[in-house]
Amino acid sequence: MSLEPALRFFLRYAEARGAEVLVEPDQALVHLPTDLAAALALPQELALTSDAEVAQEGGQMLVIAGHPVLEAAAEHVLYQGDAGWQALSVPASALPDAQALLARLREFYPVEHGRLDLLAPPEQVYLPLLRVGALITLTGEDRFLEIGESLLDAVACLPLASEVGQRVLSLGPVSAPEPWSVLLPDVAAALEVAQAEIEQQAAQRAEELSRQALSDMQEERERARAFYAAQLAQIARRRQRAAEERQRLYDEQAKVTAHEAERRQVEIERKYRVEASVQPYRLHLVLAPALHLELEVRRGDRRYPLACNFLLGAGSFLPLRCPLCGAAQPLVAGREALGCRACQEGRSGQPVPSSAPTAEKTAPAPTAAQVMAQIGQQQAQARPRAHAAAGSGRRPQRRTDPGKARPDRQSERWHAWQPLPPLAEEFFRSVLAGGAAEAPIARHSPLDIALRWFDWRGLHVLLDLPYPEAPVTGARLSSLALFEGHHLSGRVQVGRHKREFSLLTDGKAEKATLWEVLPCRIVQGDRLAPLVHLGHQLIGLDEMGNRFGPPAGIDEVEWTLLARGSERWQLPLLLRAVSLWRRIGRKNPGVSPRATAGALLLLATGQSGLRTEDGAVAASFDADALRTRQAAEGLAGRVPPLAL
Repeated sequence: MSLEPALRFFLRYAEARGAEVLVEPDQALVHLPTDLAAALALPQELALTSDAEVAQEGGQMLVIAGHPVLEAAAEHVLYQGDAGWQALSVPASALPDAQALLARLREFYPVEHGRLDLLAPPEQVYLPLLRVGALITLTGEDRFLEIGESLLDAVACLPLASEVGQRVLSLGPVSAPEPWSVLLPDVAAALEVAQAEIEQQAAQRAEELSRQALSDMQEERERARAFYAAQLAQIARRRQRAAEERQRLYDEQAKVTAHEAERRQVEIERKYRVEASVQPYRLHLVLAPALHLELEVRRGDRRYPLACNFLLGAGSFLPLRCPLCGAAQPLVAGREALGCRACQEGRSGQPVPSSAPTAEKTAPAPTAAQVMAQIGQQQAQARPRAHAAAGSGRRPQRRTDPGKARPDRQSERWHAWQPLPPLAEEFFRSVLAGGAAEAPIARHSPLDIALRWFDWRGLHVLLDLPYPEAPVTGARLSSLALFEGHHLSGRVQVGRHKREFSLLTDGKAEKATLWEVLPCRIVQGDRLAPLVHLGHQLIGLDEMGNRFGPPAGIDEVEWTLLARGSERWQLPLLLRAVSLWRRIGRKNPGVSPRATAGALLLLATGQSGLRTEDGAVAASFDADALRTRQAAEGLAGRVPPLAL
């Protein structure tokens, strides 16, 4: 005889709270900690069972569904929540062949007017999945409690099919994950999708229960209609026999009865209508073994980069999103871009004809830098037409949002720039190989400080790459995208390691001058990425300090920022604070180094679009919060604005 699920839940809960549990065939012996026994109003030692006959004969406590002890444990679990992460084990089966995998992908995800090709061998990675659980309370004539779950790809933010999710989770957790790269999840966006999916599950379940009670509701409504119809008929008969002065009283009585009949109908409808509420309690980040495929979609001489993931545990590909609008729709390789059918029709204004993919002529695939260079050349060719229109007295039309202020940009300066992607590729290759940067770097910029302090190893620290014993060669950039016209984001691959990056440039320079490297993608030049993407930088920073000691040329304020600030704040933010300090001449007479360091970090935080508390910053440097704020106000007039 086995214990029922309700009792097994309580035993797991008690063990998690420090209890000692011994399970026997028909009972469980439990020794509770003192605090848990007091919270549950139970003795420290007790015998539990889920069999009524055993409890009656042996005197054990009968714990079945509905017992107050179970309700108290469940409320505590829901209040505390269930959050964490785990890596799944890798299937023992052999990895699929690359070409066979590509053939399966072409069948699973055909691209109209285009052909999928591999750019590199498939890479073994961990794909982050977000598993969200919620308690769904269904309230109507009765009250039901159910569990709603959502498992989705946290990179593409798309739900997994139930059978795919079951196959993946059946792999089970592993205590020692493989040394693979982990794809960067978008947790905030994935949570929104998961919440919407669980709320939809709750609404569908409430609608289903409401339909089941529809016949009972109709019967009760008919009985109510018949009852009030009889009441109104009786009032009408009495009115006919009544004197004229009493007829008005019967009219008022009939009116009140009719209102009561309407109220009763609404009351019955509410009685049988089921409403749902959702209470989240579980949030797990599950690292699933997968193969990451870097692809390109070919249409004639055009090449469009694309990436997809193959779940090893499920043996299936995951759906893709449209690169233009983000919709989970089939893709069409257009003449100008890769996107879904709606996006292609929106760009051309004409319906896109559907046709079978035709054979393409084989041509060598250009690098990402060459593709971005072609885009830069197309933009350069468009500028003379705009200047000609201006010289003829006609102003070129611009598509602007009338409700949004136009940003003040010195766009003329960007015209003289060479395309940024080739410059960025040369920069990464030269620095990671231990050479001089093949690109101008703004003086006292965060990137300049990182490379001065840590030499070529500084780029490894910024990108959170494994610490190298010697310079490396063969760095490759992919998935490049320009934003704001003069910043770059993409992915850099060093050996088998891939990292997201953003390369920001100095907006005051007449030509492309590098300013900052961030370990994630951003789309707004004057803002740092969310802190969740930057927290891993502290490990690399501590390791650099332990191996090489304090950086050369560092003063007391910078040492305070580096040594004390690294315990709590991310390296990109600390480098921005040091950049501010150097650009104002490293002078702040009459203020202690700790208060100055806190003031610089407050200013860097504000310029980066982040929010923090004065006390939290001051506490990082053991400084007074009021003096730190006063120091920040004194330095604010001397700090130059960001020019990104």
